[in-house]
Amino acid sequence: MKRRYIIAMYLLCCAVLLAMVACSENLFGSSGNSDCGSDIKCLRMDAENAFRSGEYTKAYIAYSQIVNLDPTASVGYFGMAKAGLWMNGINPFSMFAQVSTGKDSIAFMNDLPVDQNRFYQGMRFISPALHELEHRDSMTLHYDYYVRDINGTIKKDTVFARTMDSVSWVRAVEANDFDISKITVIDNGEGQNKTYEIPLSEKLKKFIDTYNCNAGVCSKVPLSDREFSYGTYTLGLLITTVSETILRSLDTNGDGCIAKRCPEGETDCRKYNPGARENLLLWRIWGCDIQDKYSYDLSINLTVNENGDFEVDLNQLLEDLDLDAFYADQWNNPKTPLPDEISSFNDKMDEFNESIYDLMSVMGGFRDKNNSDVPLGLEGDMGAYKDFSKFYKVGTHIDEDGDGCIGEDLMDGQDNDGDGLVNSNARLTSVDPDDQYFGDDGKMMGYHGMTGNKDDDKPIRIKVSDPAFKPIANNPERTRFADLNPDEEGYVTVIKFTQRADYWTSDNREDKLRVAQDTMCPPKISLEQRRRLIGGCWSNYNEDKFVKYWLKRELARDEDRDRRVHISCKNCTGTGCLR
Repeated sequence: MKRRYIIAMYLLCCAVLLAMVACSENLFGSSGNSDCGSDIKCLRMDAENAFRSGEYTKAYIAYSQIVNLDPTASVGYFGMAKAGLWMNGINPFSMFAQVSTGKDSIAFMNDLPVDQNRFYQGMRFISPALHELEHRDSMTLHYDYYVRDINGTIKKDTVFARTMDSVSWVRAVEANDFDISKITVIDNGEGQNKTYEIPLSEKLKKFIDTYNCNAGVCSKVPLSDREFSYGTYTLGLLITTVSETILRSLDTNGDGCIAKRCPEGETDCRKYNPGARENLLLWRIWGCDIQDKYSYDLSINLTVNENGDFEVDLNQLLEDLDLDAFYADQWNNPKTPLPDEISSFNDKMDEFNESIYDLMSVMGGFRDKNNSDVPLGLEGDMGAYKDFSKFYKVGTHIDEDGDGCIGEDLMDGQDNDGDGLVNSNARLTSVDPDDQYFGDDGKMMGYHGMTGNKDDDKPIRIKVSDPAFKPIANNPERTRFADLNPDEEGYVTVIKFTQRADYWTSDNREDKLRVAQDTMCPPKISLEQRRRLIGGCWSNYNEDKFVKYWLKRELARDEDRDRRVHISCKNCTGTGCLR
């Protein structure tokens, strides 16, 4: 049934796309400078003619001139997006085909870097224009409602209701600076979803303060003429935002380009990086000049596992980096600063998390304004991944996934701790159990299971068929067969403390997310609740260790500890942080 639905949505979206192509007034359609000076009508005609003639760069420049002359002209932003699409050699059919990969794969992941880069560079032209158009369109609607229609007065009996999960709600309150005492829950919904009621007076006050409104005039509102309103560009905005979100995750060093080391034995390296002389010009046009700023991105991809969940594939990360010197330094000093590439990767996980959050907002807008389901089968998948990307941070010496264990997973493609996530909250060290950096003196670079026995931190190899093997999650069948991948000899690698008689851990991602985000003092979720909900290493904490290792992050590297300790925990002491 699900597959038939995806196929039906695919055909529907293709039909919509064909209709869009046939219409000149749409992003994924066709429509195209002379000496027009400041005559916008003349510039618009030149732009449209240039576009129809295939002179996409000329059209892009003309549309840019229009918005410079009149920032309210929606045709300028729309035209910039449309021309930017085609001038980068991207047509709407190829964009749609990439994003409509289906349930079992993720857009762009299997493409060569040169093709990923082509789409990524196109986003630099398309995305800013479309998002600015959406921003102006939305603000104009707000302006019409708050200022023109009610002329600065407050309808005290009118409310604004919004349904969202509790994590999104906290962000919305913080972002809008609402008076939370005036906000009520009018529907508890299912699970974490609730409908909140916000008095219009709060929304109006925020709008007036933000956009400098006085006597019905708002000097900072980015108005639009709304000739091209949301319905015109909605599908294009959705496809663009999906593409940009995924492609940006591949640019791990943040230099604006996607380039990888040429695989061993590959003869045509032009597909991977600009190192080949005959390929240099194209990459230089993209801004990937190898002379000064070019560098390789890490081999890290998003994948869909056998359960249909998004995961971050870190399997090539260690192979891409020469970390022997770092391992040696870390052996002597657990708080050795992370290599720049790893720090950049960890920042990328935070950035990707925020991008997913933004993407969900776009999807929600599509659904609300079009009164229809989001096409492409993406909303449920991306929604499930939202807020979990940070679980894949590496080497931070912080419990990223909320199970009380610090840096316990290994980057070996297995679920070593039974939390249902592969390579999550991973330690940055060799994955070879016999490697010298695991040593016998228990240093282990700050990783621990809070068991009081440093030897418990070691990874061990064991056969799942061994009678001594103890399933390590609350779902024995899942940990025994699904997320541990035996090698040819039938061995798996787990952390030693997971084989203790009292160890178990939940694979409930939602519970772990709530715990992972509860870092304030006093915490909302008590130590006893963590033991009951999550298991993991929480059973080995007392109140003193809870404060030191969770709230105060004492094992973290200095720069991470300063940044990651919640402001409410900065000055509290001892068990006073819990009350």
